[in-house]
Amino acid sequence: MALVMVLGIAFHLVNADSFFGITKKNPYASPYGCAGTAIFGFSALSVAFALILQTQRRNVVL
Repeated sequence: MALVMVLGIAFHLVNADSFFGITKKNPYASPYGCAGTAIFGFSALSVAFALILQTQRRNVVL
């Protein structure tokens, strides 16, 4: 669980530039590029975190 929290914080910090508006120039040519990147990133991280949590649950001794 700690690994998921650390990775979540790291990826939020990577996205902090778009939230705080540090960069004034939009890196995407169209809104569709930005939306596609967001959907891809959200989906990829969801799958990765689910796999990490599933692996950690298997290693827990009850």
